Amino acid sequence: MLLLPQTPTPTSTPSSTQSGMPYVRQSRQQTLHENWNPVLKEEVDTVVAHFFYHDHIAFNAAQSPYFKDMVKKIGEYGAHYVPPSSESLRTTLLEKEKKLVEAACESIKKSWERNGVSLLMYFISSHDASETGKSADILAAEWASAIEIVGPSNVVCIVADGEPSNRASGAIIENLYPHIVVCFCMAHCLNNILKDIGNLDWILPGINEANALVSFINNHTRVKNEFSKRSTLALLKYSDTRFAYNFTMLHRVVKCSGVLRGLLLSDEFARMPEASTSTGKHFRRLADDATWWESISHIVDIVHPLVHLLKIVDSMEPCIGKVYEAMDRTIESLKTLVKDNDRYEEISAICVSRWNAYYSPLHAAAYMLDPEFQDKKQYSDPEVANGWRIILERLVPDSATRRLIRDQLSKYRTGKDASYACAYAQEDRLRVGATLWWKDFGFDGPNLQQLAIRILSQACTTSCLEQLWSVYRHVSSKKRNRLGVQRASDLVFVSANLRMLRRTQCVEGDPFKEWELEHESDQVANEEHEVEATDCVAENETPHLDSP
Repeated sequence: MLLLPQTPTPTSTPSSTQSGMPYVRQSRQQTLHENWNPVLKEEVDTVVAHFFYHDHIAFNAAQSPYFKDMVKKIGEYGAHYVPPSSESLRTTLLEKEKKLVEAACESIKKSWERNGVSLLMYFISSHDASETGKSADILAAEWASAIEIVGPSNVVCIVADGEPSNRASGAIIENLYPHIVVCFCMAHCLNNILKDIGNLDWILPGINEANALVSFINNHTRVKNEFSKRSTLALLKYSDTRFAYNFTMLHRVVKCSGVLRGLLLSDEFARMPEASTSTGKHFRRLADDATWWESISHIVDIVHPLVHLLKIVDSMEPCIGKVYEAMDRTIESLKTLVKDNDRYEEISAICVSRWNAYYSPLHAAAYMLDPEFQDKKQYSDPEVANGWRIILERLVPDSATRRLIRDQLSKYRTGKDASYACAYAQEDRLRVGATLWWKDFGFDGPNLQQLAIRILSQACTTSCLEQLWSVYRHVSSKKRNRLGVQRASDLVFVSANLRMLRRTQCVEGDPFKEWELEHESDQVANEEHEVEATDCVAENETPHLDSP
C-alpha cells in the first residue's frame, strides 16, 4: 500500500507583521519516509532478501542503478503491479529493449567517424562456431562482416589475442582493407611474458613452494582458522591460466610472511595434528629458512614492473600511446633488479621475443603522438619513425594531406608554435588523457589533430571482452532456461551495451559508474579466478603488486 503525506494545514498566530498582514506559520510537512511504517518496511526488505537468497543473486546487484530504478518504478505504480512473465522477458521485452539500446547507441556511432573504432568496444553480434570451427577464413569472414556493419572507413584497428588463427585472419583482413591495422592484445603479451618467466628454473621452484604453502594453509581448517586470527589478508590461490595472478599470489605470501612464519613456528601450530605430518614439518622448517623468504621477495621485485605495466594496459582508458615507452622502460628497469648478468639476459630475451611478436606499427605511431612524451624525440628512434611512416601511409592515402600532417607534426614536436605552446597545453600533457588533450589543444593542426584522435582512441587489449565472454557463458549455462543462438546474442547485446552506455553517460565520481567497473571486474574474477572473500585488496581486479 502506498502511503501519502497529509496536506499540512496553515495555522495563524495572533501576531502580525509590520505590514499588518497576519503572520502565517506553516506546520512542517512530513516526508514519505517519516510516514513509513517500519513493520511494513521490514517485511518488504525480507521479501527482497528472499529473492536474492533463493535465486543466488549476487549481493552486489543491490547496488545496481537498474535495481534501484526497478524498485522506484514499482513503488510509483502501486500495489497492483503484476511483473512480466518469463516468456515476455525472453521474447517481446527483450526485443523491445534491444531496439531501445540500439537507438541509444546511435550517439556513440556518430563519434566513430571522428574517433575511429577498434573492433571490440561495441557489441555487435556473436557467431555460433560449434559446427564451423574457427579457421582463419571463417574468422576473417566474421570480422569482415562486422567491419561492413560499422563502416570500413570508421575502423582503425582490430584487436585480437595472438593465437595462430587470429594472426592468419589478421593477414587476410589487412589485404582486404589496407587501412585497417590488426593488433594483438598487450595483456596477452604480458601474460605470456610472465608465463615464460614463471617457468625459469630459478623462479618456478619458489612459485611451486609458495603455492604448496598456500594450499596447506587453506586446506586445513584448524591452520586456516589460526591464520585468519592473525591476519586481515587472505592467501590467494594459484591459477593455471592467469600467470600474473601467480605472482600476485606470491606477493601475498611475501606480505604475510611475518604472520606465516609466526604461525608455523608457534606453539599453537606445534600442538595441531597437522604439524606432525611430513608436510607440516617441511613448512615449519621452511618458515625458519630466511634464504627462501629472501628469494621469493626478490622474485616479486623482479616481476613488479611487468605486473604494473599489465595494470596500465588493463585500464578502462585508452593507453595505446603509453605501451611502447612503458615496455622500453620496463625492460630497462630489469637491469637494476636482476644483478646476475646471465639471469638478466634470460629475462630480457623473453621480454624482447614476446614484444616483437606482439608489436604493431600502431604502437609506434601512438607513442609519437602521445602528448605525455612530446619532448622525448621519438622520431630519432628508427623503429618508431618507421612505424609512424607505415601508419601514416595506411591511414592517410592522399599524399597532399600527408604532407600537411608532416608539417603540422614538426610544429607539434617543438612545442613552441601554435596551440601546443600555450601554458595550459604544456600543463595538461601529464594531467589529461591523450585524446582529450588533442581535442583541446590540437586545433592549429587540424589534419594532425584528426589523425591523432583516431589513433590514440584505440584499445590495445581485449580485456574488456572478458566480461562479454563471462556474460555469454552465463546466458548459455544449463542452469538458465535454454535460449536459441539469436536470443542469447540479443541478451548479451543488451547487457553489454547497457553497461557501456551507463559508463559513457555517468559523470566523473558518479557512484553508479564505479559500480559498473567493480561489477565487471568482480564477475570476471569470480568466473576465471576465485579469490577469497575476505581479501581486502583489489587483486581480484587487475593484478598488481604495489597495493598497500
